[in-house]
Amino acid sequence: MSQLDAWLPGDHQGVVAFCDARSLEEWGEVREKMLASRRSANPAIAVVPAALEDPRNLGACVRAAVGLGAMAMLLPGKGSTGLTPVASKAAAGTENAIAICRVPDIEKELRGMSASGFGIYGLDAEGDIEPHAVDLKGPVILVVGGEDRGIPPHIARTLTCRLRLPMSQECHSYNASVALALLLYETARQRGFSGLNHPPSAPSQST
Repeated sequence: MSQLDAWLPGDHQGVVAFCDARSLEEWGEVREKMLASRRSANPAIAVVPAALEDPRNLGACVRAAVGLGAMAMLLPGKGSTGLTPVASKAAAGTENAIAICRVPDIEKELRGMSASGFGIYGLDAEGDIEPHAVDLKGPVILVVGGEDRGIPPHIARTLTCRLRLPMSQECHSYNASVALALLLYETARQRGFSGLNHPPSAPSQST
């Protein structure tokens, strides 16, 4: 175990794998695939974790995005954590099942996607409407803000609508990855869980 401890200090559980770091996709190629999906039966969902500082939170966002059918994750060029080893561990291998891109000017890219027909929906505690009251069946980009700062102003300016999640008065806020998972679930629900292998079973009817 001493050699494993030297290679990877901390909790390695007796196993260490050596592999290449996961490279990011080219946004231009991913964008074209998203645009091509606009008229399909299941148009693209992309997510933007904005101003996330905790890599574990980012990894959990990746896991939720993959589990609920997102095509891509778009990372801001600065002000957010990246796909670090800690983030990859939290993603539990799912980071290889989604296109992850980083762009230098995310405001410009989001405005371009909005002009191309994508709805840009951001989660905000002071939002205007709850997700179930918005049509999320079309091509969408879902934005969740950081742990402390929320959605940065330059990204907030691109939003089609600010959404708020139902929450009891006893809760101050949701964790960013939990909030994203809730919004993704509502998006998948509106689409009839299309493309997901294990949609929720209908409740049994008592006789």
